[in-house]
Amino acid sequence: MADVHLTSLVWESRIGGCASAPEHAEIPVGVAGRAWSGDELLLAALEASVLDAFLVVTHASGVAVTSYASSATTLAPPGNSGPIDLRVQVVVGREADRTIAARLLEHAVQSARVNRALKTAVVLDFTIAVGANAVPSSCPATVGVGALR
Repeated sequence: MADVHLTSLVWESRIGGCASAPEHAEIPVGVAGRAWSGDELLLAALEASVLDAFLVVTHASGVAVTSYASSATTLAPPGNSGPIDLRVQVVVGREADRTIAARLLEHAVQSARVNRALKTAVVLDFTIAVGANAVPSSCPATVGVGALR
C-alpha cells in the first residue's frame, strides 16, 4: 500500500500563513518575519526527500550511517528554474562503507520523489567520512540517524 501524504496551507493575512501536516508542528510561510518562503520549503523538501531515499537504500544495503547533514541553494532569478546545488556530508561507521555510501547517495538523489518532480538540474557535491557522529547538528529534534537503523 502506498504512503499517503497530506499537507494543508492556511493564509491568515496578506503577509503570512501556516503550512501543516497531521501530527507535525506548523511551519510559518509567507513574507513576514521568520516565515519560510515557498522556494525555501522546496529546497528543504528536496533535502528531506534525498535523506529519506538515502536512509532506505543504506539500511537495505547494511551501510551504517552515523550522521548526515545537507544544504541546498539556488540562485535562480524569479520565474526561472536554475540548478539547485545540494551539498551533503555523510559519516559512516566503517571504511568499507565509504564507497558504497557514495554510490547509494548518488542513487538516492536521482530516485528521490521531489527531485523526480522538479524540472531543474540538481548538482550534488558530497563528502563521506568515517567515524562517529562528526556532522554537527543544529536541529533540536534530531534523534540521530543511527537510531533509525
